[in-house]
Amino acid sequence: MNSEGVNVMNEVKNAEKNAVSAKNLPMLLREANQNDLNFIYNSWSYTYRKSPIMYRMDVKLYFENQTKQMHRILKDSCVYIACDSEDPSHIFGYIVFEDLQNIAVIHYIYVKNSFRKNGIASYLLESVGINERPCVATHDTWYFPFLRDKYSGRLIYNPFLLMGGHYYDGY
Repeated sequence: MNSEGVNVMNEVKNAEKNAVSAKNLPMLLREANQNDLNFIYNSWSYTYRKSPIMYRMDVKLYFENQTKQMHRILKDSCVYIACDSEDPSHIFGYIVFEDLQNIAVIHYIYVKNSFRKNGIASYLLESVGINERPCVATHDTWYFPFLRDKYSGRLIYNPFLLMGGHYYDGY
């Protein structure tokens, strides 16, 4: 495992130590609004930069192109926010997705470090129907294998959907 992988695994271990149980959280699921966009752009671009594929890319090239890609994706996608039901501006995490022919296309899922390993990512995935229909992830991250394994083949990786590719039903 390279140094980026070690850093991510250390983040997970630290998050586990400091985590709050999702069962004890007064959680609300809501659609994203204009006030959430800066948080979404920043968290997505900086955490995806650490992904197995993107950390090798030139920093300037990455941020210029990732911002354009996020803008295109967000224009056509739904974003659900998991937040504090007593303070909806306190975000725990979010999921960016599209519906495509009864398939949930998951562009990105993010949970703040202090709330990871507490079922929030699962809550977000279940909110888009991972237990009822296939889901396709368009972005590979260090956490993707954990989610893929947890959902036993109901979540696959297909970045070609970002380039106008087609979903393949033969897995």
